Amino acid sequence: MFDSIEGLPGLRRIYQQIDREARTFVEKTALKCPECCGQCCYTSSSNIEVTILEMMLPALELWRKGEALAIIDRLTKIFPDSHCIFFSPQEDPGNGSGRCSIYPNRALICRLFGISGNLDKYKKIRFSPCLWMQKEMPDQEMRLRRMLKSGLVIPVFSTYRYRVLSLNPLLASELYPINTALALALQRVGYYRQYKGTA
Repeated sequence: MFDSIEGLPGLRRIYQQIDREARTFVEKTALKCPECCGQCCYTSSSNIEVTILEMMLPALELWRKGEALAIIDRLTKIFPDSHCIFFSPQEDPGNGSGRCSIYPNRALICRLFGISGNLDKYKKIRFSPCLWMQKEMPDQEMRLRRMLKSGLVIPVFSTYRYRVLSLNPLLASELYPINTALALALQRVGYYRQYKGTA
């Protein structure tokens, strides 16, 4: 079933490439998220926008583990401005992955936040630090900006967004709050299971 959903194998390859680039970024800059920080997730889920395609991987895993119906039930009971349903306020949800309960299958924005940049109006890459970096490491941020001018290459968010869109325009053309996207993905995987066999 995994291979029958258009775009998922390609999405995994994109995630693997981002993870490699993230490791290179940390090695070259010494900038990284504090362990078990989670500050970027202390926000309304409406501020974390993802596509249905990105939520298909966690949705598949939830159905496979028999946890999908419980998550669907939770999603119907939480407020629209609640934080991401995968975020754990505890320092370790028990999976060794900090505060994210789906860390290996986290979405594009979650992988790129704090280690990527965007193109300015002159098509030059501008580093987009998280608020913690801006506050706690202002000197390091300036150092990284100098490294960019000297040729350091970092992931560009918009480039990866377009790559994800090209994988499956039907499931990746629209952005939703992460909890909404998950609900839609769980629903779609449920249909796949019903009509095309179990995941």
